[in-house]
Amino acid sequence: MQLFVGIAPDAATRDVFARYMAGYLAGRVRSPVLPANLHATVRFIGEVPATLLPEIRDALAEIRAGAPTMTVEAIAAFPQRKPHTVVGLLARDPYLAGLVGAVGAALDPMVPAGDARPYIGHVTLARVERRHLARLGELRNLEASWKPRTFELFESRRVGDALSYESLLSVPFVG
Repeated sequence: MQLFVGIAPDAATRDVFARYMAGYLAGRVRSPVLPANLHATVRFIGEVPATLLPEIRDALAEIRAGAPTMTVEAIAAFPQRKPHTVVGLLARDPYLAGLVGAVGAALDPMVPAGDARPYIGHVTLARVERRHLARLGELRNLEASWKPRTFELFESRRVGDALSYESLLSVPFVG
């Protein structure tokens, strides 16, 4: 099973993202992110055997973290081979940084992080071909902010050509 820990935006914020991206994506998107799948990844876990799921759930359920404020401060593109990933970069938040550290500490004994790069908080909005990146300058003044109530363990599944994310555990923030 393919797993990750993430924070999903509330319904109103998902709607803001969807409306904001609709004009940009018209006829340009290679892989849209469906509004129901929008999230900020806290930790990508990757492929793990189903037998490890109870241990992962238990470790995450023990985490006590304050709720971060999730605020998009810029639109950017992460260069990958192809296609490029259009993201909403999140403002730094001490509670989000604390959560990333706590999740890492809880999971590293079972599933060591496969990526040593520093954490960059973001919400993936779309994947587009390079030729469409020039229009990123049109994406300005996105006002999206939310205060989540939970962080979640998700399973990622491919259904045809689309991805589907199922929440396997929801852990409430404290305070």
